[in-house]
Amino acid sequence: ISPAARSHYLGVCDSRPAPTCPKGPEGSKDAPPVTYTLVVPGTREVDAWHSHLTALGPRVVRVTAPGHSIRFAVYAFNFYDVLADGLGCYRFEVQAFQDPAWPKPECPPIAVPIPVAVAPPTRPMAVMAAPPTPLLPPPPPPPRRVTLDLFVASKCPDASRCERMLEPVLQAVGELVEVRLSFLGERTAGGGVACLHGESECVGNKAQLCTHKHWPSHVDVDTRGLPAHLNWLLFLRCAAEAEGGRPFNTTAASRIPGNTHACLQRYSVPSATADAIDACVRGAEGATLLAEAVARTHTLCGHHSSRPKTACKSCTMSIEGKPACVLDEGAVYNCTGLASSQAWVALLCDAAARAGWAPSALPLACRAPSMAAGGPSRPGPSWPTVQGHSYASIDPRSSADFAIRYFGATLLSDSRPRCLGKADERPPREVSVRLPRHADFRGGGLELRFVSNPRKPGGAYDTAAHTAAMTLLFGNLSVNTGHHWNQYFDFHLGFYARPSDLIAADLLRDGVPFFTGQSAGVYQSIYVAIPGTGHIVEVLGDWYLPALPPCHVRFSSTDQFCSPKRRRRLRASAPPLPSLDLGVAYSPGDADTNKTTMAGADPRAAIDFAVRYLGGSPVQQHRGPMADGPCTTLAWAEWPDSHEWHVVRYDTADWVSSDGLRPAVPFNVSQLAEYVEALRDLTHGTYDQWLDHREVLSVGNLTELARVLRGDGVPFAVRSRPDEGTCSLLVDLPRNGLAVEVVSRVFDGAWLARRCAANEFDLCAPD
Repeated sequence: ISPAARSHYLGVCDSRPAPTCPKGPEGSKDAPPVTYTLVVPGTREVDAWHSHLTALGPRVVRVTAPGHSIRFAVYAFNFYDVLADGLGCYRFEVQAFQDPAWPKPECPPIAVPIPVAVAPPTRPMAVMAAPPTPLLPPPPPPPRRVTLDLFVASKCPDASRCERMLEPVLQAVGELVEVRLSFLGERTAGGGVACLHGESECVGNKAQLCTHKHWPSHVDVDTRGLPAHLNWLLFLRCAAEAEGGRPFNTTAASRIPGNTHACLQRYSVPSATADAIDACVRGAEGATLLAEAVARTHTLCGHHSSRPKTACKSCTMSIEGKPACVLDEGAVYNCTGLASSQAWVALLCDAAARAGWAPSALPLACRAPSMAAGGPSRPGPSWPTVQGHSYASIDPRSSADFAIRYFGATLLSDSRPRCLGKADERPPREVSVRLPRHADFRGGGLELRFVSNPRKPGGAYDTAAHTAAMTLLFGNLSVNTGHHWNQYFDFHLGFYARPSDLIAADLLRDGVPFFTGQSAGVYQSIYVAIPGTGHIVEVLGDWYLPALPPCHVRFSSTDQFCSPKRRRRLRASAPPLPSLDLGVAYSPGDADTNKTTMAGADPRAAIDFAVRYLGGSPVQQHRGPMADGPCTTLAWAEWPDSHEWHVVRYDTADWVSSDGLRPAVPFNVSQLAEYVEALRDLTHGTYDQWLDHREVLSVGNLTELARVLRGDGVPFAVRSRPDEGTCSLLVDLPRNGLAVEVVSRVFDGAWLARRCAANEFDLCAPD
């Protein structure tokens, strides 16, 4: 086996003579075929190879279906040359080893293959004891997005009104939509453009067109739930502000185009990009963009007229070239059936379906409209929101006591069922606490559950073994060795709790290991392990403590992503928050968001699932361009309460491999994901130990979400808690081995009600 490309290896078995195959490559027992095996890191790469080869067609290559082999603990498929007198008697195989004991070579890409010795597995792993949960196939590449045309004049108050009106719609289904600006005006005899409100508006129009064209793909900005390709619309929101930050209501109050540079600075647009936008506005590029936009208006909307409710007005909206609505002088008309955000969402979802979007690729707002009730930006009672997090723990009470002592959590419940079993068995137990709730931007009130569930299947490497392995991997968090951050640190919940300086002082007093980052003399967040869980948490907030020893301080917690720590940015004029809570004067406009960071083998698959089924909105990674690829892979989603998911694949911090920690720490993050995926069997409702590490979302009514999941064949388990009056769906984030619970007090569908009644959470049960 030799390295052939980045993360890919070529295996050649040359112990047999060249085959002949009169009955086909698999048809002769006397001349078994020679097999050339492409060894790839995981099932995701196997599926990608299969899609690539299948697309070539049966006249080029014959391809078998991919599948799991229990005997060999691999996931693989075969392919063959269609010509028997060519390579048709040779079998080619694309294969991923699912036995985590197989030591994958750690080699950079090289030009000349160098043989790499591969040892046999050193210990059996009961990975395939249960049928694996079928992997949800990735959605097909999406068709073109639906075109939403806005015909406007930049200094017209109705332009910003319609942009604000559409913002909640785009937060819900923006992934389906491409917004295109066209401007009202007339061509002049000299080949130029005369704008509705004079030359300054022409400059403002060009500023918006040039900003759209040159807007950077990575900016450090709160995207307000807009997908990355639409966050340039934030520039329009900023440009529409009058003095005092409120939208202008008259053309005279508009600051366009004079606020262009201030708005670019607000969103940290790099100076080189700002210079490109400025050159575009001043030069031929901007003139061409404006001329094209005006010509598009004349073709699709017509010419402007001052007569009421005639001709093309600012703002006229059309979808796929068909008139949809007009907002003029603050009033809407010609908007049949579009009286609410929900109606707009439904119209855009229908347009996307007609454009070829598969139903399973549409966001949840399209597929469960009654849950939206106004859209994710103003959700109804049934829209999913983040409720808390669950941890597998070898000592739930100690874990809970730690949260109570240091974070200020309050005890909610302590369940210790009496189970018949072995006297020396670790007893099942579940303890729940609630984190402090804050009335300001910090939010809070998340519920944490700590669960000991030894009777459930966990495989040869169960959650207790994982806790022990993580204790070894993390080491002493109070000693800055340079390896403070590893892949598994990206399993951490981020939340606000008690004042951070008080937490740090208590941790120092009690000798509890922790570390923090530092910027401009101010500490940022506290990273500490919750005992018994093998997991880190991040206590958010800036703070200062004069007596903090330097060994507790490392470089900024996101230096590993090649860019500064992300901060939420709102108005630069936001007043500072008093320093009573955070140890320093602190602006809510520069605060971190409550977040759940998850280490995943396939971040984009996790976020895609969150958008399609869990009500998240995809948001841009708030990192520099180097963050996505050379250093790590990131994918983010945001929920209406601003809680975010950050799913991270940080291969360059794989200390398990680079430090040679196997077998004491048998898996890196990607291998753990494959191990859990192979163990998990939600199709048959099996509850495994690894489900105790999960995010918890709540919805108003579980029935519609269950309908969507069933319709797409997404495996899920059902568990109820009669004492709490709730029922939950347990799902897996595909290709990541990460679990999510969606819980509700309403589950009124007949099928779901029966499933809930028949499947109670039971710590004593074996599955």
